[in-house]
Formats: sequence, C-alpha cells, structure tokens
Amino acid sequence: MKKFDEKLYLQEMYCDYYPKKSVDKIKSILVATVDFLSTVECDIEKVQANFDTAMLKINELVDEFYEYGSEFDTVARESVCQTVRFILNHFNIDIDIEKATRERDF
Repeated sequence: MKKFDEKLYLQEMYCDYYPKKSVDKIKSILVATVDFLSTVECDIEKVQANFDTAMLKINELVDEFYEYGSEFDTVARESVCQTVRFILNHFNIDIDIEKATRERDF
C-alpha cells in the first residue's frame, strides 16, 4: 500500500495561527493511528477503538491552545476531521466520519 502523504495532516492548522507545538502533538496522535492502520488487518472494531483513543487524546490538548493564546475553533475542528477523512479514504475504511470521530469533545 502507498504511504500516507505527510502533506495531508492538519493542512488548515499548519497554514494558520495555531501554535505549531500543539498542532505537532495532534499530528503525532494521527500519525500513530496511520502507523496502527498500516500494520493491522482492517478489523472495524479495532479501527474504531483506535480512532476513539486518538480523539480522546486530542480532547486533552484543547486547553493547551488557550494557554498559547489561541483557540480550538471551527477551522481546527474541521482540519482534524478532514485529516481523519483522508486517513479513512487512504485505507479504504468504511466508517462514517461522525462515527470515526465520535469521541471528540472539540
């Protein structure tokens, strides 16, 4: 399978005013998800559990944006969801984006 394109991670967040250090943390969470998906068979329950864990970890970072004088706004939320959508498409995983990100609290 072709490697996931690095440029697809959080495109909008890297092009805007968000604190790079915090965006990099979110990227590392999503990279771990891509790494997981690259090494396992497509078991929908395991895939969903991995996305749930990723969203919970991202939830924990939201306050960090405020600490840096930023916020986790609509553009940030959409950037995360768009990256998840790219990941789902790359691995041909048939999970609705709302379900894949159901644990998000941002």
